[in-house]
Amino acid sequence: MDNLEAEHEYQDAKRLLDEAEQLLVERQLDQAAARFQALAKSPWPELRERAEKGLHAVQEEIQSFEDTTREARNQSDPRAAAETWRRAHTIWPSERNIAGNLAKALVRAGEAALSAGDTAAAATDFKQVLEIKPGDKPGLAGQKKLAELEAISASIAQARAELGQRQALDIAADDRLRAQLAEQLRATAAYPTWQQEI
Repeated sequence: MDNLEAEHEYQDAKRLLDEAEQLLVERQLDQAAARFQALAKSPWPELRERAEKGLHAVQEEIQSFEDTTREARNQSDPRAAAETWRRAHTIWPSERNIAGNLAKALVRAGEAALSAGDTAAAATDFKQVLEIKPGDKPGLAGQKKLAELEAISASIAQARAELGQRQALDIAADDRLRAQLAEQLRATAAYPTWQQEI
């Protein structure tokens, strides 16, 4: 091999190493690992050393990711599980299952928030699901359920206001408004926190 050919191969290997390091920065750990592994047997010591160092960094990140996903799977609280899956997503966003696992955890957290009457947290959770996985059916269903409960809450507030006005005028409460409240109570049967509003 002549010097020109050797220089060309060196530059190619250096370019691949630069790409591997950039992939590590971009959190594309599997692709970075493959490139570092290919360069770990480089005939050039300085490139080989950088590749080995990069490969070690990737392995540490993958181990951190695995530890975090294990922790997420063991979480019983939906909110804590969603936050732990979010940390795992930050470590390795391109891992093939992480977006789906995070979306599922956010749906569970959103449903738990709805059951507890925390519409702001539920809205945030369902919005994030659809940012991660546009068109996600459970995420869309959660948003629809949230909208329905907010409409019910607005209807309850309106019925209460009307009842309050009638009572303030010392007029007997309207049976129609009582029926509306009873219907809202039935509609929120699965959400005890919401029933307390009625």
